[in-house]
Amino acid sequence: MASAQSYVNTKLVMDALGLPGDEAGLYGRCREASQNLNGLIGAFLPATGSKTFYALEYEIGVEHEYVFVIDPLLALTAITDENGTAIASTSYALRPVNKAWENGPYLRIECDYDEINITGRWGLYEEWVSSGLTGSLAATSTLSLILANGGLLWPGQVVKTGDEQILITAGCGSENSPSPSLLTGSVTTGYVNETLDVIPVTSGTVFFANEVVRLGDEDMLIRRIVSNTLVVQRGWNNTQRDEHSLGTQMYVYRTVTVERGMNGTTAAIQSSVTIYKAVIPQDVAYLATQMTALIRGKAQTGFTGRSGNEGGGEAFYLSEFPRSVIKAVKEAYSWRA
Repeated sequence: MASAQSYVNTKLVMDALGLPGDEAGLYGRCREASQNLNGLIGAFLPATGSKTFYALEYEIGVEHEYVFVIDPLLALTAITDENGTAIASTSYALRPVNKAWENGPYLRIECDYDEINITGRWGLYEEWVSSGLTGSLAATSTLSLILANGGLLWPGQVVKTGDEQILITAGCGSENSPSPSLLTGSVTTGYVNETLDVIPVTSGTVFFANEVVRLGDEDMLIRRIVSNTLVVQRGWNNTQRDEHSLGTQMYVYRTVTVERGMNGTTAAIQSSVTIYKAVIPQDVAYLATQMTALIRGKAQTGFTGRSGNEGGGEAFYLSEFPRSVIKAVKEAYSWRA
């Protein structure tokens, strides 16, 4: 089963560190931090699958009632006994009644059997919100997703179309990003020198904030749009500021590369379906961002953990894994009876 337990995306890290765009290896650092947190705390994205459990304890005072301690279960889709016979919903009870926390899991099940098999979605958390986008995937092997707004999804995000989970691995001019496409309907309407941070265009209505556009060989991040003027951050993705003449063609990054059928789901043909974004709990996303930054910083020291010098200032990256913070977050998602 292809796993996409991804709790931070490249845009979160770029914003947190004030980076001038993406850089080589940043997506990989995001994935590394998320995978470590998955191992240390658990899965915050639902994974579909089947698991078998055996009764551990007889419930005294209730005839033939058995208690199963199960892995964190977000949603049950089927339950059978040891012979593969379906168990009626009236013959079992999931506990705790209101789940362990909001959008969280069940941790026990009570029923009159000593062995059960559960098919469902597993993990510590499940929440999806509409991205405001729709998408189509013409075949189960399609690995490119074209978006109407390129500023809403970034490498490292997990999205859902139908029942299929999809991991965005490249885009927005990042490492291995698909090329930008020509944006019909707008060109520059004035000369742009190397220092100007506003770009006059034919029509500002065809752009969106947070999109990455390309003029010549320079990428720019759109910070905001004021009528027919784009307020941008120049030299994005470590490109060089350059001069751009009146009438320069505008290109925009609106295609992302994806991995299909993640977390136990199945790749399917999708036609103009709503794209839902996975919501990661704020404390988990913050910790994943922090760990990504620490992993990145330590790598830049050649894994010595120390950069700079006494005269110019030193930075230390002694641990990529802040133990006290990890412990606090882990305790927040540890259910107690």
